[in-house]
Amino acid sequence: MKTKNDYWRNILYAYCFIIIGLILLFFRINTLPEIPQLFGVLIFSGIGMYFLIKAVRIYQRLEDKKIYPSQLDFLNKLAFKLYSDKNKFRKTFIVAIIVGLTLGVFLGYYME
Repeated sequence: MKTKNDYWRNILYAYCFIIIGLILLFFRINTLPEIPQLFGVLIFSGIGMYFLIKAVRIYQRLEDKKIYPSQLDFLNKLAFKLYSDKNKFRKTFIVAIIVGLTLGVFLGYYME
């Protein structure tokens, strides 16, 4: 049985991998050509998304859905709405990916 600690550990891993991908993206490493560097960004971001999906699956299996302290009860309600139902989570995740890709394309054109 997975616990809240497993959930938070996966969230931490997800954000660490995504931040490493962003560091690779925004801080150019002169020794690496651009194409392998972009593949590295995609790999680290993909691993981060894997851990994020794994964390949501752990959340869906938890009996006690209150993962935040009682002072942040509005976050518990929001998490319950978005992540309890698999269909709502899929829609939320797809919208987040589309918004992220759109922002990435616009930032890519803006930076050139």
